[in-house]
Amino acid sequence: MQAGLLAQIPLAWFGISGAALGGLAGALIMLLEPRSSESENGDFSRQNSRPSLTHSSGVVGRFLAVVGCGLCWFPILGLILNLAGLLANQQAGDWAKRVSLMSLVISAGLSTLFVILFALGVIS
Repeated sequence: MQAGLLAQIPLAWFGISGAALGGLAGALIMLLEPRSSESENGDFSRQNSRPSLTHSSGVVGRFLAVVGCGLCWFPILGLILNLAGLLANQQAGDWAKRVSLMSLVISAGLSTLFVILFALGVIS
């Protein structure tokens, strides 16, 4: 195997990479897409049976939850994105609020560790 400018990348690598990126993009679109309501499906039996005190997250809240989860390992950027995601999903009762909260905890821990190591001079 050679590395550098003269190395040739196999054609299969481009196919596998393209399929992986397409799959990730499709998964992101599936997560950000709002669910259809029961009235659109024609099921009126459970409509208004229990009042819901929580709301579903919007596209911005879902986007911030997914991006914050992916970037939670960046010390300061992840903390800012996850704070914004948690604020956007504060009234939501679905997965976006749980993902934002989980990512915020991870990002806060890593940011705190980064600040401590930076203050001690371990990293510069």
